[in-house]
Amino acid sequence: KPFVILFLTEKWAPMIPYLQILCLIGVIYPINVVNVKILLALGKSKQNFILSIIKNTLRILSIIITYRYGIMYILLGEVVVACISVLINTYFTGKYINYGFFRQMNDIWKIFLSMVIAGVAGFLSTLYIDSLWLFLLLGLVVTAGVYILMQYLINREIFLEAISLKNNILKRSKRK
Repeated sequence: KPFVILFLTEKWAPMIPYLQILCLIGVIYPINVVNVKILLALGKSKQNFILSIIKNTLRILSIIITYRYGIMYILLGEVVVACISVLINTYFTGKYINYGFFRQMNDIWKIFLSMVIAGVAGFLSTLYIDSLWLFLLLGLVVTAGVYILMQYLINREIFLEAISLKNNILKRSKRK
């Protein structure tokens, strides 16, 4: 809410619930993209085309079913379609490279747990803040800090590898 009001003005405030749902879809989106890219890398473009038709048909059906109830239901329908798309895409990734839904979720559940804990910490840290700028700054710092700490605690090996990769990229860019 503070971000929208500060950067888009108060007239955008009624859109906040819709933007929040779009953010939820945005969390699901990368999982779908990675799985589609895997199919394409395996040369399964025909399979991907057929799956795209199926997923877009689901999207159209969702709109047909939900449009009469308003934009909120259309967006919630899109969340459902995004979740079904994950199931469809991961099924075929599992079929071709033995890396299906459950294996993928096993690899990323810690990231989602970190997101939830960081989000709750950010929310709680701003409960009694009235200033929009302070709310935004404190919420951002606490959420990012808790997320980074959680990644360090529960995904230490991957976290340290990411830091090392970042440092190597920075070293290379300084040499140029």
